[in-house]
Amino acid sequence: MVQFTKYTQIKECPGLEENYPFCTYSLTAFVDIPRPGGKPRSFVDVIGKITSISDVVRIQSMHQVTPSNTRTIMLEDLYGVQMRLVLWGDRAVEFDADTVCSMGEKEPVIAIFVGTLPKMAFGVKGLSGSTPCHWYIDEDILDINSFRESLGSKITPLASFDSTGPGALVPRVHEDPIDKTIAELDSLNPFIDLEKRFYCTVNVTRVDPDHHWWFASCAACRKSARHDGFQFHFLGDACSSINADLAYCVSVFASDGTIIDDGTPETEFVVFDKVAAGALGKPLFTILCQRYPRCTTSDGFASAAKYDAFIPPEVTRLIGKKYKRMVSISKK
Repeated sequence: MVQFTKYTQIKECPGLEENYPFCTYSLTAFVDIPRPGGKPRSFVDVIGKITSISDVVRIQSMHQVTPSNTRTIMLEDLYGVQMRLVLWGDRAVEFDADTVCSMGEKEPVIAIFVGTLPKMAFGVKGLSGSTPCHWYIDEDILDINSFRESLGSKITPLASFDSTGPGALVPRVHEDPIDKTIAELDSLNPFIDLEKRFYCTVNVTRVDPDHHWWFASCAACRKSARHDGFQFHFLGDACSSINADLAYCVSVFASDGTIIDDGTPETEFVVFDKVAAGALGKPLFTILCQRYPRCTTSDGFASAAKYDAFIPPEVTRLIGKKYKRMVSISKK
């Protein structure tokens, strides 16, 4: 991974292709894979024995216009620790699962995956591989050969992937979103339309001063967490995690200009991390660092801002702007 700044200069250097190595990587042990959160500074490269492979599964999040192909691969290290790797998009289709399964009938299949990123799914840490991801399967590479020798003579055939196991992705494709006015959105039945998506064009009229513009998201279950001044706690009994990531959660009220008997309807829209960052034009940590320059961690920011009602100008500048957004009904 290469990061560019406004000071970066690029120079083309032709004729170097012959000196390129067959592959380069920096292996990370499963137990040392960093916890997902924030902007990653490097990719993660891993080695492991492939124990199971899923079929291609179509997944569409609430905010995706089109669904994505996914394929889940389970890896196991020399200590028996398992790690889930999910390939996305073209990489899911390009992975030759049939050939790998045939290889696994005769001997253990050892693979190095490079260019992955740590992700959380249903409270389970795993890896995600998209366009930058590449793999080397049973190649004549020193680390692969050493891994195979350490396994000994025991052969365990590839097992069928358990689509109901921890962290498994459930096939899901949403209906195409349709345009709705605010009045139409307010009249929807939440029990019927909770999982549906809609387009809505609105003008932001005000920011909710009683709603904090960011929140702490539990690193394990991704639900809201609170900070007691020392550490984070999940707001419930099912999770014991004390780690959290900070994310945008901006609450605004908006109107589409439609006039009905009761006047001009207005409703609340809660804008979360990536969409809010695009609208505000800055990452969350940039604004927090400007407000609390002595803080550098999620714990530090949460502790410093616990009783701070400050709303940054980046948020208040949303007032008066017009947006067309894909929205969904929340459980609230």
